[in-house]
Amino acid sequence: MRGRESFAEVSIHVIKLLLILSSVSLLQDSKKKSLLVFDDIVTSMDNSYRSFLYRYIQNEFNDFQIIILTHSTSFFNLCEHWINEKDKSNQWVIQGIYEYGGRHKIYTKGRLSTENIKKKIDENEDITTLGNETRQLFEMLVQQFCMLTMIGAKEETDKLISEISKNEQNGSFYITEQDIQTSTDLLKSIRNLLSNCPADQQLSKIKQKIDTFDNKKTNRLSSWLDEMKMYQKSTLHQASHGHTGLPDISSSEIKASLQVLSQLESAIKKMKIGKIQV
Repeated sequence: MRGRESFAEVSIHVIKLLLILSSVSLLQDSKKKSLLVFDDIVTSMDNSYRSFLYRYIQNEFNDFQIIILTHSTSFFNLCEHWINEKDKSNQWVIQGIYEYGGRHKIYTKGRLSTENIKKKIDENEDITTLGNETRQLFEMLVQQFCMLTMIGAKEETDKLISEISKNEQNGSFYITEQDIQTSTDLLKSIRNLLSNCPADQQLSKIKQKIDTFDNKKTNRLSSWLDEMKMYQKSTLHQASHGHTGLPDISSSEIKASLQVLSQLESAIKKMKIGKIQV
């Protein structure tokens, strides 16, 4: 027998949770529909526990309607990763929250993307509506980026852009026209050197890799954000606030905005993968 003091706090938390979930499973009434809500259950857990817990929930409660609420960006990304890995995206609605105009707004993953908006332009949908969707996508991507890099809190988009600009030389990533490198990529390079580089050259090669990562000066993020701010003020703002007395919004202006957003979208996607793997 092991006393309570022999277990780490996180282990005790997981054991309690599994006991509760086992009781829920045993008491399920097969004649009724079952709803199970998880509210921020991964506090203090590392990724191995979180991954186990998500798979356990999926395997043991697949007859339940499941709602998972979390403040954890890594757990959110982990759940999304597993949903896509198991090709179950049609069984889930993935939503997040961002702030706009002093209010919290919910966005649904997959419904707003540069690809979807481009398709709607080709189908001649209402241009004002598409301008508004493009603005919402921009704000959503800025919020996601800040969640991934832990920059700022739940604030207005303009404040977050200012914070991003201050933190552009963030040590966890750099973005150029040709490449997006995260700390995960750096770690992979170092592991490769440790496995394949002659021992007498390892230290100098590793230092060279780190120096290259730290000294990248062509980070493109701020220029993308500055360009999008210009489109936001001159084009996208009138889509959501009316444009009396202003020129009509054109599809070419929205396409130009989407061209910039697609690069930001791609960077965020890669950074999410890095967050899952670290």
